[in-house]
Amino acid sequence: MPAYEVIDIPSHQPALVARVRHTAPDRANGALPVLFVHGASFPSGLSFDFRMDGQSWMDWMAARGYDVYALDFPGYGLSDRYAGAAASPPGRAREVTQDVGSAVDAILRRTGKPQVLLVGHSWGGSVVARYAQDHAAKVAKLVLFAAITPRAAADPAPAAAPAKPVDAYEALTPAQRIAAMDGLRPPQEPPLLHADVFARWGAQWLASDGRRDGAVSFPAGPSADLADLQQGRSYYDPARLAMSVLLVRGEWDAWPGDADYRTLQAAIKGATYVTIARGTHVMHLEAARVQLYETVRGFLD
Repeated sequence: MPAYEVIDIPSHQPALVARVRHTAPDRANGALPVLFVHGASFPSGLSFDFRMDGQSWMDWMAARGYDVYALDFPGYGLSDRYAGAAASPPGRAREVTQDVGSAVDAILRRTGKPQVLLVGHSWGGSVVARYAQDHAAKVAKLVLFAAITPRAAADPAPAAAPAKPVDAYEALTPAQRIAAMDGLRPPQEPPLLHADVFARWGAQWLASDGRRDGAVSFPAGPSADLADLQQGRSYYDPARLAMSVLLVRGEWDAWPGDADYRTLQAAIKGATYVTIARGTHVMHLEAARVQLYETVRGFLD
């Protein structure tokens, strides 16, 4: 069973250390290194490195010769936690983009390669898009998997309230998180999540945090980012993505929906858009995951 290495990197907050998982290939294929970036609420170990039938997405890529890395943002998984209350929710995209940069730079130093292949999921997709728009020379190809997109505001945005201390974290129990993921499928469809998610994922997610009795805490910043994107306040510009871009989503994903990704595709010159049948926003934990793996690998190759 492949083992992962842990790499410390500086984070956007000098007092905190962010960490990167690394799974080395048995035999390198000569490709550029791959960096996975997780979304909101759960870290890379419950996303790209969660084993189903004994193999994670990172394992699968390493078995095909890729040198694979995955970042945990501060507040998640292997990385340090924020302290107490803050004036604004911590861990927002504008801040943690720096952590993606630290991870990329560490990988380039270690490998001697000039660029990385960058894969971002959900809210993490919006973060890597923000990074890639400003660092095209370091990103050969960009995969936006179920990436949260800007949407036109349906209603005028409320006036900003005076800044006041807020909770740094939100919390969910594993049962709540699994139920929310299971509920993404159409109600008439059988469960799509792999059996190992129902059997083991919740306990591993709880163990990845351990600060609350029976619940997992995660930074509140991504929720504030999602509210901004929902109101048309975008922090990234798709038109500035100058590298090859793959947009991939499951057919039953509601955000990004098909219209969201067609709008994104129109804004990114030469972007490829693929929809995978019978998948949701967490397709990497579902029955369609191997089709997702193959689609991403085909683009990266």
